[in-house]
Amino acid sequence: MLAQVLVPLFALALLVASLAAGTTAAARAAVQRAAMTVAAGELEHAQQRLIDAVAGAVRSGGALAAPPPSVALVAYAGNTWRVETSVALTGASATASGTATASAMQTAPAIQEGRIAARVSAVVRGGDGTPLATRTHLVTLRTLAVAPYAVVSGLLEGDGIPIEEQGDSGGAVTGDDTRIHAVMLCADGGSGACNGATPRPVDRYRDQTWEPGTEAEPGWRR
Repeated sequence: MLAQVLVPLFALALLVASLAAGTTAAARAAVQRAAMTVAAGELEHAQQRLIDAVAGAVRSGGALAAPPPSVALVAYAGNTWRVETSVALTGASATASGTATASAMQTAPAIQEGRIAARVSAVVRGGDGTPLATRTHLVTLRTLAVAPYAVVSGLLEGDGIPIEEQGDSGGAVTGDDTRIHAVMLCADGGSGACNGATPRPVDRYRDQTWEPGTEAEPGWRR
């Protein structure tokens, strides 16, 4: 009789343990999804700070510098998460040759096209400092001496991405033409001397090899 009672109780204990484990796993998955969403939002903010910083430097002719690291606190389910973002400039086309090629860069003096590479990261930590989620963007910026001064021309997420796959949509001549064209316009100060004059192309394209330096560590960090 005792054995008959113990067997159902043992089975019930296993069922309770299984349900508890399933609930715990589901809770962990929910926390990870939420942390990934928070990391993605802060990553976008950090990336925009990068674009603004580079655009400002190009516009003013000042030295390039990455925006400083930032920290944000986010409330989740009664806990406070710490979100840390960082930006590192890893390469510039004006300073070195290397393994990547920027195609058909417009070198006309009024445009002075270039490339800037950076790694942007966001880490979400729990209240005890444990990392809950990490997201990284490898970003290539196309810089210009005219507005908007800096735009994204390549972006991939994750680690372990070979340098040749990191992306740069600038200067494509097949399919959509993404080159920047330079033209010279006639200016007569209102005298009328330019009547009938058409813009004159003054394109000065060249390919340039450079080193983005954004090879990531092997493996994905999620």
